[in-house]
Amino acid sequence: MTLFGIDFTSAPRPAKGIVVAAATATAAGESDDPLEPVRVHSLQRLESFDAFDRWLQTDGPWVGAFDLPFGLPRELMAEWKWCLPRGCTGQADPGWPAVIERFAALERADMVNRLRAFCAVRPVGDKFAHRRTDGPAGSSPSMKWVNPPVAQMMHAGAPRLLRAGVHLPGLGVAGDPRRVALEGYPGLVARALIGRAPYKTDDRKRQSAGHAVARVRMVEALERGAADAQALASSLPPAGASASSPPPAGAAAPAVSRRPAFVLEHRLQLDPSVRQRCLDDGSGDALDAVLCVALAAWAWRRRASGWGLPADLDPLEGWIVGA
Repeated sequence: MTLFGIDFTSAPRPAKGIVVAAATATAAGESDDPLEPVRVHSLQRLESFDAFDRWLQTDGPWVGAFDLPFGLPRELMAEWKWCLPRGCTGQADPGWPAVIERFAALERADMVNRLRAFCAVRPVGDKFAHRRTDGPAGSSPSMKWVNPPVAQMMHAGAPRLLRAGVHLPGLGVAGDPRRVALEGYPGLVARALIGRAPYKTDDRKRQSAGHAVARVRMVEALERGAADAQALASSLPPAGASASSPPPAGAAAPAVSRRPAFVLEHRLQLDPSVRQRCLDDGSGDALDAVLCVALAAWAWRRRASGWGLPADLDPLEGWIVGA
């Protein structure tokens, strides 16, 4: 099976393109037996949306994990009268394609203004609405338009996936079953491998030796595979675990470690050129694409059971695979 990891940008150009990591998986799939490594053999830079649109028509079979939001928070969409509030019944939602087409019809400046207006009337500390997947994935709200500009990424990317006719599990879009697109988030894998150590920045002046060391650690962890990831996971308490006794009245609650939400299963075998680019790229784009390959491999192993997506996911919001 061909697996792809896609590090997306809302403004592809020669200086910062959409990066596609391509890999080959040879494991049987649904077994608990030790899995063969996934070989990541190439990195491709797409410097325009036209190039991305053409790439989406790549013949299958393939499974890709795309680093861009596939859906907006239901709370936001309900405020805009695009769907029902969560928990309401008696009327059908419009469906993911209709929402995406409506979102794509907004000019980018108008989209940002509408997002700002939604936040402006909300209290400090609760400015953004969240999708259900944000908690377990640890991801930014998909409605954020800056730091990171993920709303612009969705505005540019999700309509292209719809037009390309790919299969979008969980969203009610039964496209080409030989081209499967899933929402990925490289931060989910990165935290499982090295915690929250920073490893990238687009600002060349801020790229540091510390970032480079973190990328080395991450690449080595990907190459060692599941044994290291499992050991890290077992050394930490489960997500949501709390102290055995409450703190004294008035005292701050102690920081609670969280077990990584994602555990690496496949060992990645990086071809030398891919490995070196992951280490040298201070923006992290190449490494993020490879991290998305790990998510695509995780989902492919679960292809016969819904790609590992929750059975009760919101088909308008979508879900980050592996969370």
